[in-house]
Amino acid sequence: MDQTSFADIQEKAYLGAARISLDNIYFAPHASRLDNDRCEARLLNLFRDYSCDRDAYENRIPVAVSQELLRRALEDARMPMSCIREAVPPFLPLPPDTKILALRGRHRWKAAKRFYNEPTDRWWTVVLFDAEKLPVECISFISEADDNSSPFFDGEIYYKIRMSDLQSDKIRLQRWMSRMGSHWKQIDYTRLHKSKDFKPFCDAIDSLLPFPALLFSFQLGNIRRFFRMKCPEELAAYVKHVYAVWARIMDGFDVNALTTSDIECLQGRSPCWSSADKAFIENAFTSGRLFTDILDEGQRAVLKSRIIATDGIIPSMRTFLENTKFLEPAAILLRALLPRRFRGTVRSEMKKCFRAGQEQTEGRFQLSYQHLWLTALRIFPYITSFKPLQDRRGREVEFNGNYWGFFATSAARCGFSSRQIDSLLQLYPHYDQLVESSQYPLSLINGDKEWKLKSRCGMPTETVFQSIAPYLTLKNIHSRLQCPAGTSHVTQFAVARDMVRSFFSDQKIGSGFSSTRLSEGPQPVQDVEMSAESVAPVASETIQLPGPGPWHSLNDTQDVDMITGPMVHDTINQPDPVSPSNDTQDVDMITEPMAHDTVQQPDPKLPLNETQGIHTITEPMDSMPLLTSEETQANEGQLALTVIPRQSVYMPDDFPTTPFPPTRSNIMQPSLADTVNSSSRNTDTEHTNLGDRQLALSLVPGRLLSVPPDQPTPFPPVIGSQTSRQQASSITQSQPAEISLWDKSVPKDEQKKTLHELEEYVTTQGYKHTLYVYGTSQLWVPASDEVPLIRHFIDSHEGWCYLVVHDNDARQIEYDQVQQELLNGRLIVCVKQDQIWQAKREVEEVEL
Repeated sequence: MDQTSFADIQEKAYLGAARISLDNIYFAPHASRLDNDRCEARLLNLFRDYSCDRDAYENRIPVAVSQELLRRALEDARMPMSCIREAVPPFLPLPPDTKILALRGRHRWKAAKRFYNEPTDRWWTVVLFDAEKLPVECISFISEADDNSSPFFDGEIYYKIRMSDLQSDKIRLQRWMSRMGSHWKQIDYTRLHKSKDFKPFCDAIDSLLPFPALLFSFQLGNIRRFFRMKCPEELAAYVKHVYAVWARIMDGFDVNALTTSDIECLQGRSPCWSSADKAFIENAFTSGRLFTDILDEGQRAVLKSRIIATDGIIPSMRTFLENTKFLEPAAILLRALLPRRFRGTVRSEMKKCFRAGQEQTEGRFQLSYQHLWLTALRIFPYITSFKPLQDRRGREVEFNGNYWGFFATSAARCGFSSRQIDSLLQLYPHYDQLVESSQYPLSLINGDKEWKLKSRCGMPTETVFQSIAPYLTLKNIHSRLQCPAGTSHVTQFAVARDMVRSFFSDQKIGSGFSSTRLSEGPQPVQDVEMSAESVAPVASETIQLPGPGPWHSLNDTQDVDMITGPMVHDTINQPDPVSPSNDTQDVDMITEPMAHDTVQQPDPKLPLNETQGIHTITEPMDSMPLLTSEETQANEGQLALTVIPRQSVYMPDDFPTTPFPPTRSNIMQPSLADTVNSSSRNTDTEHTNLGDRQLALSLVPGRLLSVPPDQPTPFPPVIGSQTSRQQASSITQSQPAEISLWDKSVPKDEQKKTLHELEEYVTTQGYKHTLYVYGTSQLWVPASDEVPLIRHFIDSHEGWCYLVVHDNDARQIEYDQVQQELLNGRLIVCVKQDQIWQAKREVEEVEL
């Protein structure tokens, strides 16, 4: 139905307007908008602050009524038919049991029922249409019109699109597609539903259509992240888990009784394990906060018992989207083990690479596959640009370590073989190893703490990540939780465990890790390295490392874009090409002790090659013995490296003047002696008064330096030090820089904002042309005649990338497109390659 036809039908069906009681109005389930407490609260605030003109045409609610019912009502009220055509609508009294179908305005109706309490004030002005003259498609057109309502949310739009598509209503489908707001969202949606690889995921999402409230939190901007991850099987498994939980809860009940407020109240709760969550849900039922449309006490008791019996964390679309942010870096790491442009999914491609000889079974593949995912989850902050959330602003934990070789070795021992794995084995024969805790992870704890949804899903914080990483092993994930009496909260490990099990709920672990064996009781556990039939020989051909390069376009989501390519200065132990393999450079150093690990102090009496805490890996990869399952169990206790204490560092013979592990900065650090001398001149009395305990510092190569723990040292930088930043800043500032014509001519507005805030700020200020340098406060605002000077800016930022940010979407462009996009009035963001995905996520990210 086109706009002209709709207008003709609407004009013929129009009867007039009247004021009727709010209690005589009803809405068909999901015919117009999904229930949304936020829209209702917004209108309530407007009513309180500004009142509401209920007679204004844009605020009226359209209703469908039969002429017979209207005639009887007017006769009973002794009112002529012409009165409903007057300028001021009359009040039309209706019997209490008479209900008139409203087509649009659900939230203003619900807000009015809460706001107007006086009986004489509980009315609203409605537009009367003849129900017999309104075809079904016209009713849909009216109910889905966007007049004075809040914008439709992505979840509502997705639900309407899918229902229109499944009902083969092409006109309605196109109307809803046009409401996506972003052309890129339309492209991503179309691509998603045309992809054969993502069909299981699309089918899983469609299974939620009977529960529209579950789809409300779906964000269309996440589809592009799903393409980058290339793991639709894992995504589909989680969504199926969401469906299974809610289908069990709502079995036998009207699904329309489940509202978005019910889901927001229950998502992330774990009533079966947490006594605090159980008490919260019981109170919500008692107070009437949950399932307000179900009044029968027996039915409410059934719902409550089902919810409390839910094993694990109650999932939702919101928890699914947030948890994909934790899974995404691991997916990108697994992609690094595969060809850059492979077809299919990560799981299908890894299956092609799986070589386990006679034991090559589906169960063994699942075991090895999940082990590799868990390894990736533990090491991603060290070798990718993804990082856990900051605990506090301005205090960032630096994750330093060389785990590429460890990751490739784990893949090879698990039975996977590819050219990319072989290349990493060749490039990183010496590497750091994961330190695993020997303690059994706690799943439940006591205590009083504020409940937050972000503590039950999503990317963990730095502190949380460091506390759970040592426990992310197969045995811990697949063991049964023991529930001690009286525990009130689930731990962060239990949250991570539930997330992993949800993404892999379609895979069943084989007999080697049966639940019976894993639940025998708390015991020290180590992750198990799977034995492979053989470790493939090192590839003779050099293969490009994972990570972005200057030739790589980020518009192609098939590529591995987010991995920081391992550079020489990022690795603690780079072998000297002229030194023998048993040279003292082969030192593996872990500078960040993990939680619960015992830190062993080096014994100065021992010879250097026997010093505790230093481990050398010199055996070539192609000669490594294969581990049988018995050998693996016997050697579990030897997998963990002894950790070098934070204040000790080994200096090889040809090590440069700086005695601490290289950081990611290209700026030269001062030597240890210079740092201590300069620090001692500027620190407080406690540090400057060295008196009786002067530091015996020696820069003689081949010695182990030990610094007193209360002395300022520049190594190893675990938490971002202001001192190191100031040193880097002063060195940078001391270097002469040539000022470009762009810098001289173009005005700059200093604004330190997120990209979300910046886009709104630019619109508010009315800036026509803007360029922002990501991670700084530099917002350049050139005039139209100054835009051509952009080439000078591009020349001075060689190797940087450029994004066009518009309508909550970020798209990468080439250098030669920047000037034209500036002239088009788009916000351009200049960003470093290793920060590009962080910037994109900042544009699309949803706050908890």
